[in-house]
Amino acid sequence: MSDEANVIPSMPCPHCGYVVTRSTLGIGDGESPPNEGDISLCIECGDLSEFTAENGTVTGLRKLNAYQILRVLMAHPQVGNVSKEIKAGRSSRKT
Repeated sequence: MSDEANVIPSMPCPHCGYVVTRSTLGIGDGESPPNEGDISLCIECGDLSEFTAENGTVTGLRKLNAYQILRVLMAHPQVGNVSKEIKAGRSSRKT
């Protein structure tokens, strides 16, 4: 993985102000730049944000509300499966 591949325009974390200058995807080749709508995890405060863009170029990060964070987590295959198992467990206890 080259150092240049992960450089993004400097942007502050909307939660703590930490200046983000690099981004690594958790999937794929790890060298692709983020796209609008991709999620960022701040290495300083640990909060989730979403990349924003203008004309196809990533320009910043925006805060996500609790509902948006839950949607992101539930879309993750492992988290979604755990949720289904919990619901199934609750259903079996009712009978």
